[in-house]
Amino acid sequence: MKKILLFLMLGLSSAVFAQNQKSCFLEYYDLFDKRGSNPIPDGVQNVVVTVRDTKENSCFTVLGQVEVKNNAISGPLKIKNRKGEFVPPGTLYPKTTVHEKYDAPKSNLKRDYSIKNGMTANFLTQDMKVVNFFFIDYLKPQPSSAAEAPSTKKL
Repeated sequence: MKKILLFLMLGLSSAVFAQNQKSCFLEYYDLFDKRGSNPIPDGVQNVVVTVRDTKENSCFTVLGQVEVKNNAISGPLKIKNRKGEFVPPGTLYPKTTVHEKYDAPKSNLKRDYSIKNGMTANFLTQDMKVVNFFFIDYLKPQPSSAAEAPSTKKL
Protein backbone atom coordinates (compact mmCIF):
# COMPACT_ATOMS: atom_id res chain seq x y z
CA MET A 1 0.00 0.00 0.00
CA LYS A 2 2.98 2.34 0.53
CA LYS A 3 3.81 2.03 -3.16
CA ILE A 4 0.26 3.00 -4.04
CA LEU A 5 0.47 6.21 -2.05
CA LEU A 6 3.93 6.99 -3.38
CA PHE A 7 2.54 6.88 -6.90
CA LEU A 8 -0.53 8.73 -5.71
CA MET A 9 1.42 11.60 -4.27
CA LEU A 10 4.29 11.83 -6.72
CA GLY A 11 4.80 15.33 -7.86
CA LEU A 12 1.47 16.92 -7.25
CA SER A 13 3.20 20.08 -6.08
CA SER A 14 2.70 22.44 -9.00
CA ALA A 15 0.43 22.73 -12.00
CA VAL A 16 -0.59 24.72 -14.98
CA PHE A 17 -4.20 24.78 -13.80
CA ALA A 18 -3.81 27.08 -10.77
CA GLN A 19 -7.12 28.05 -9.19
CA ASN A 20 -8.23 29.39 -5.86
CA GLN A 21 -9.10 26.87 -3.16
CA LYS A 22 -12.86 27.41 -3.29
CA SER A 23 -13.14 26.90 -7.03
CA CYS A 24 -11.05 23.75 -6.91
CA PHE A 25 -11.65 21.37 -4.02
CA LEU A 26 -14.80 22.91 -2.52
CA GLU A 27 -16.67 23.06 -5.81
CA TYR A 28 -16.09 19.35 -6.42
CA TYR A 29 -16.81 18.49 -2.79
CA ASP A 30 -20.06 20.50 -2.77
CA LEU A 31 -21.17 18.95 -6.08
CA PHE A 32 -20.56 15.36 -4.90
CA ASP A 33 -22.06 16.11 -1.48
CA LYS A 34 -25.21 17.56 -3.05
CA ARG A 35 -25.80 15.06 -5.88
CA GLY A 36 -24.19 11.92 -4.51
CA SER A 37 -22.44 9.14 -6.39
CA ASN A 38 -23.28 5.75 -7.76
CA PRO A 39 -21.14 2.86 -6.43
CA ILE A 40 -17.63 2.75 -7.90
CA PRO A 41 -17.01 -0.60 -9.62
CA ASP A 42 -13.72 -2.49 -9.52
CA GLY A 43 -11.23 -1.64 -12.25
CA VAL A 44 -9.35 1.38 -13.56
CA GLN A 45 -11.46 4.50 -13.02
CA ASN A 46 -11.20 8.14 -14.11
CA VAL A 47 -10.69 10.72 -11.38
CA VAL A 48 -10.29 14.43 -10.92
CA VAL A 49 -7.38 14.99 -8.54
CA THR A 50 -7.52 18.15 -6.44
CA VAL A 51 -4.29 19.34 -4.85
CA ARG A 52 -4.38 22.12 -2.26
CA ASP A 53 -1.33 23.96 -1.01
CA THR A 54 -1.86 24.69 2.68
CA LYS A 55 0.86 27.35 2.75
CA GLU A 56 -0.11 29.37 -0.31
CA ASN A 57 -3.88 28.74 -0.11
CA SER A 58 -3.90 27.65 -3.75
CA CYS A 59 -5.48 24.69 -5.49
CA PHE A 60 -5.26 22.95 -8.84
CA THR A 61 -6.87 19.98 -10.54
CA VAL A 62 -5.62 17.33 -12.95
CA LEU A 63 -7.26 14.36 -14.64
CA GLY A 64 -6.09 10.91 -13.70
CA GLN A 65 -6.88 7.23 -13.43
CA VAL A 66 -6.60 4.93 -10.45
CA GLU A 67 -7.27 1.24 -9.81
CA VAL A 68 -10.27 0.48 -7.55
CA LYS A 69 -11.11 -2.76 -5.77
CA ASN A 70 -13.85 -3.33 -3.17
CA ASN A 71 -14.72 0.39 -3.09
CA ALA A 72 -11.16 1.42 -2.20
CA ILE A 73 -8.06 2.64 -4.02
CA SER A 74 -5.92 -0.40 -4.82
CA GLY A 75 -3.42 0.76 -7.42
CA PRO A 76 -1.20 3.64 -8.42
CA LEU A 77 -2.42 6.96 -9.77
CA LYS A 78 -1.68 7.91 -13.36
CA ILE A 79 -2.03 11.49 -14.58
CA LYS A 80 -3.30 12.44 -18.05
CA ASN A 81 -0.73 14.46 -19.99
CA ARG A 82 -1.45 16.92 -22.81
CA LYS A 83 -1.04 14.16 -25.40
CA GLY A 84 -3.91 12.27 -23.74
CA GLU A 85 -1.67 9.54 -22.32
CA PHE A 86 -1.90 8.37 -18.71
CA VAL A 87 1.55 8.43 -17.14
CA PRO A 88 2.96 8.12 -13.60
CA PRO A 89 2.82 11.51 -11.84
CA GLY A 90 6.61 11.56 -11.42
CA THR A 91 7.04 12.00 -15.16
CA LEU A 92 5.11 15.30 -15.06
CA TYR A 93 5.91 16.80 -11.65
CA PRO A 94 8.74 16.64 -9.11
CA LYS A 95 8.42 13.78 -6.65
CA THR A 96 6.23 14.24 -3.62
CA THR A 97 5.56 11.54 -1.03
CA VAL A 98 2.93 11.01 1.59
CA HIS A 99 3.65 12.63 4.97
CA GLU A 100 5.74 10.52 7.38
CA LYS A 101 3.14 10.92 10.13
CA TYR A 102 0.98 8.31 8.33
CA ASP A 103 3.52 5.72 9.48
CA ALA A 104 4.01 7.05 13.02
CA PRO A 105 2.56 4.73 15.70
CA LYS A 106 0.95 7.62 17.60
CA SER A 107 -0.51 9.84 14.92
CA ASN A 108 -3.89 11.24 14.02
CA LEU A 109 -3.12 10.69 10.32
CA LYS A 110 -4.52 7.34 9.19
CA ARG A 111 -4.34 5.83 5.72
CA ASP A 112 -7.88 5.69 4.43
CA TYR A 113 -8.10 4.30 0.89
CA SER A 114 -11.89 3.93 0.97
CA ILE A 115 -14.20 5.77 -1.41
CA LYS A 116 -17.27 7.39 0.13
CA ASN A 117 -19.89 9.15 -1.98
CA GLY A 118 -17.52 9.18 -4.97
CA MET A 119 -14.71 10.90 -3.02
CA THR A 120 -11.58 9.86 -1.14
CA ALA A 121 -10.37 11.06 2.21
CA ASN A 122 -7.65 13.72 2.39
CA PHE A 123 -4.05 12.65 1.85
CA LEU A 124 -1.30 14.93 3.18
CA THR A 125 2.07 15.06 1.42
CA GLN A 126 5.53 15.79 2.85
CA ASP A 127 5.45 19.25 1.29
CA MET A 128 2.10 19.99 2.97
CA LYS A 129 -0.22 19.50 -0.02
CA VAL A 130 -3.67 18.01 0.55
CA VAL A 131 -4.84 15.60 -2.17
CA ASN A 132 -8.34 14.21 -2.89
CA PHE A 133 -9.81 12.11 -5.72
CA PHE A 134 -13.29 12.58 -7.19
CA PHE A 135 -14.73 9.74 -9.31
CA ILE A 136 -16.40 11.93 -11.91
CA ASP A 137 -17.91 9.17 -14.06
CA TYR A 138 -20.13 8.05 -11.18
CA LEU A 139 -21.53 11.41 -10.07
CA LYS A 140 -25.32 11.09 -10.03
CA PRO A 141 -27.04 13.15 -12.71
CA GLN A 142 -28.56 16.48 -11.88
CA PRO A 143 -32.27 16.12 -11.12
CA SER A 144 -34.47 17.26 -13.99
CA SER A 145 -36.40 20.47 -13.64
CA ALA A 146 -39.51 21.87 -15.25
CA ALA A 147 -39.17 23.34 -18.73
CA GLU A 148 -39.78 27.07 -19.05
CA ALA A 149 -42.92 28.21 -20.83
CA PRO A 150 -42.43 30.18 -24.03
CA SER A 151 -42.48 33.95 -23.82
CA THR A 152 -45.88 35.52 -24.45
CA LYS A 153 -44.23 37.63 -27.15
CA LYS A 154 -43.46 34.46 -29.10
CA LEU A 155 -47.02 33.10 -28.91
